[in-house]
Amino acid sequence: MVLDSRSLPHDAGFSVSKNQGQGPGTILNTASVAGLRAGLGQHAYTAAKHAVVGLTQSAAVELRGYGIRVNALAPGGVATPLLTDVITGGDMESVRSALESSYGRAPTPADVAAGAVFLLSDEGWLANGSILVLDGANDVPADRALDRFARQ
Repeated sequence: MVLDSRSLPHDAGFSVSKNQGQGPGTILNTASVAGLRAGLGQHAYTAAKHAVVGLTQSAAVELRGYGIRVNALAPGGVATPLLTDVITGGDMESVRSALESSYGRAPTPADVAAGAVFLLSDEGWLANGSILVLDGANDVPADRALDRFARQ
């Protein structure tokens, strides 16, 4: 938690000092869906990722006058060796199956990288203070989503 919450202000300050007179720039942080909702991770991890979200949005407001956009990615579970070791001790297929979205595949690091490319590109110019959730709607509580559609 300390690394997540203490390093971001330093990164922003460094970016401003290096960006002086250089034109627009972008800071991209890594949050998590656990930073947007409770109960998706251990307490310290969830608190740290909430801090990333808050600092991202605060820095976006503070740094926009310098031409710097600040956004964050908030991936859900992604099929990586680290997650595989933590969950199953190395069984990647079990992890992929558990993370499979309604789209019929598990999120990969390349899927998250595609979101990063967008936020860092000129096409993402309007995104500032945005938290891009990359979880295939797996984190949307189904009962709330169904209730919303039922009322329409």
